[in-house]
Amino acid sequence: MDTNEVFSAVVGRRCERLGELLAASTPAAVAELSEAARRVRGARPTWLAAQPRTLLELAAGAGAEDVLRLLLEFGVCVTPELRTRLRGRDANAVMTASRAASARCLAMLLAEGATADASNDEGSALHVAISKAVGFRDKRAARYDEAVECAALLLRAGADPGRRSVSGISPLHSAVACADPKLVAVLLSLGPPHLLRAAVTAPMPETFEVADAWPITA
Repeated sequence: MDTNEVFSAVVGRRCERLGELLAASTPAAVAELSEAARRVRGARPTWLAAQPRTLLELAAGAGAEDVLRLLLEFGVCVTPELRTRLRGRDANAVMTASRAASARCLAMLLAEGATADASNDEGSALHVAISKAVGFRDKRAARYDEAVECAALLLRAGADPGRRSVSGISPLHSAVACADPKLVAVLLSLGPPHLLRAAVTAPMPETFEVADAWPITA
């Protein structure tokens, strides 16, 4: 299989061609696609980050629902052998969908078993969703609603509203500090009860500043 052609089909959202390429491939080849995409070099659209990304990340970040659905249907990164990657490195796709405020893409990933508590140096996926919602709140109402829905999806899937970032801030801290009653209500109504009790009683860091509540701008 020509990995470059598959990569190009995903980036270009050419679903028909992508379907043909996947259908003509062996299950083993499909299973290796996401990892192979990390090694692809060459021309990339400017919106792509410098580091290689998996095919799932590319589709989720672009909000390309049809492309993501195709990849999932053909088992890219979610075959039984590779399903654990959704709970490890390829949990980045969950972070990417949350950052893009792409609720439908996020729902597809979670339905396939991706972890709701995906995290990286920015914090958890829930931190990202809350931060994006705050950023959209006064500017783009539709995008705000999408980001809030991402937070709701993560919470329903078991995300921890009290999980702290490197700076010691939890998603609940952020929502309260930003005086966003809708976000606070979502966190309190959908957060897993056993995790919510700890989140509600957890003190804010002594050095907490309101600006720390929305550190994610990219």
